[in-house]
Amino acid sequence: MKKDPSDMIKLHELCCSALMATPEEKEKIWENLIDPKNSLSNRALEYSLTGFGSHSTAEEAKKYQLRWIKILPFVFKNCKREFFKSFTGFLQPS
Repeated sequence: MKKDPSDMIKLHELCCSALMATPEEKEKIWENLIDPKNSLSNRALEYSLTGFGSHSTAEEAKKYQLRWIKILPFVFKNCKREFFKSFTGFLQPS
């Protein structure tokens, strides 16, 4: 079987890494996601957001939902417009 030359493997790795992250790793991912100097492409950020948004516990979900609400104005003001759209779309509390 030939190796997939596309970036799909890397994108799925970002999603799975965020999905299976420990609380300490999730904190690092969160800080990286909201960093306006983050060098990941918008597509890579979306995959990371997808995994990140799939919280393992209700307590963890509530923690990041509250942080999401508080950080939203900062993300709107300081991050790329495309990221803001993804940030709101993938992490908006339900």
